[in-house]
Amino acid sequence: FTDCSEGNGIYSGVVDAFIKPTGILNPVKVLCNFDYSVTYIQYRKNGDVNFNRSWSEYENGFGDVNGDFWLGNKYIRALAQQKNYFLGLRQYTSSWSISSYPSLAIDSATNFYALTYGSLISGTDGLSPADTSKEAYGQQFSTYDRDPTGCAKLHGSGWWYNTGCSLSNLNGNFQVTFGSTTGITQTGIGIYT
Repeated sequence: FTDCSEGNGIYSGVVDAFIKPTGILNPVKVLCNFDYSVTYIQYRKNGDVNFNRSWSEYENGFGDVNGDFWLGNKYIRALAQQKNYFLGLRQYTSSWSISSYPSLAIDSATNFYALTYGSLISGTDGLSPADTSKEAYGQQFSTYDRDPTGCAKLHGSGWWYNTGCSLSNLNGNFQVTFGSTTGITQTGIGIYT
C-alpha cells in the first residue's frame, strides 16, 4: 500500500500496517483506520512519549504506532505529494473535537516542511483543532534545534508555529493530574482521501 486507503474493504478497524509512499525506499509502519481510509501521522493517547524532539527525530519519526507517535515529516511530505488528501485534526478533552480540511500540502525540508491546506469543510471553528490549523497555515515546522520563531523551545515540542507562538499545539504537553482531566488527553492527526 502507498497509504491506508488502499486497504479499505480488505481490512477493517484501527490497526498498524506497513505502507510505502511514493519516493520512499523502505516501508514504514503506520496506524491505519481502514474503515475510514485514514493514515495517522500523529496519535497521542498515553502521554508517555516526549514530543520535545530534534529536527532529525521529527523528520524520521518517533514513538510507537500502538501508543504515542509522530510518523516523520519526510513520510508526511511523501504522502501529501502522492494524492490530494484531506487533513483531519482531533483532540479529546471531555469530548472529541474534530476538524477537516482539504488540499493538504507539505513543502520540502529546505523550506522547513511548511504546511498549507484548504478551508475548513467540517468541524467546529473555534475549537482547538480548528484554532490549531488556522495558526499553523503557511508556517514552517520548528524544533528546538531549528527554531526560526523561538516557539519550539518555548512550548517544548515541534510544530508549525506562527510568529506569535500559537497556543494551540497538538504536540504540546498533556495536562493530566492523578487521572482527572485538566486539559487535552488524546490527539490524532490523520490524512484521508
